[in-house]
Amino acid sequence: MHPCAPMNNKAKFRRMVPMALFGCAMVLGCWKTFGLGSDHPNDRPAHGDAWPQGMTKLVNITNRVHGFFVDAEDVFFFSGSAADLTAFLRDYSQIKGIEKHCLILHAGVVEAKSPWAQTGPPCDWMLDGCPQWYRKAARVPGYVLEVDFWTGGRIDLNKVTIPENVEVKKGSFQLDGQVAVPIAKASSAVKLPERIADIAFVVLIGLLLVFVILKVFSGHGGVTS
Repeated sequence: MHPCAPMNNKAKFRRMVPMALFGCAMVLGCWKTFGLGSDHPNDRPAHGDAWPQGMTKLVNITNRVHGFFVDAEDVFFFSGSAADLTAFLRDYSQIKGIEKHCLILHAGVVEAKSPWAQTGPPCDWMLDGCPQWYRKAARVPGYVLEVDFWTGGRIDLNKVTIPENVEVKKGSFQLDGQVAVPIAKASSAVKLPERIADIAFVVLIGLLLVFVILKVFSGHGGVTS
């Protein structure tokens, strides 16, 4: 074998690594741009590594009717009575480590559906959570967790006890006819079967890029003895 062959191989490898990293970065950029997500099945507990303490218990109650995620944002829908919402807000008000406790009021009614779904069951309120950096496009610590309520539904808000540390304000959602529809990346979200599919997809494409680059280098830079 030619004495310079090991050095040539090392040089090729050093040139290959930046190209592979660039390819993976392109995949991750597309992932973030288009927004990959999926549904949270109602027949199993939902959980998230970045969730503040107490959020897992809050979302895994029997009157949850639907849930989904898009990238780092998780959305859950609930249906129940004024007493159910009172209990929900009480537990919500006790969660620590979030930007603030907020109840956002909307006119009309809402369907519990994912951005990629056509229809969904009716619901009464929604919980929307994500890291602060996800909304502010900056590495800001903390977590945003808000409750949305629709006044045109079955629950009379006058019968709901709202904790003192929960701020009440008016909000608005994109309207589809007479039904409010959550707009969390709705125009570009892509559904995947499970959360693990997001990671598997990126890893698979990255490995494929590395394989292609290796084949290119082996085809154009073979060594001779």
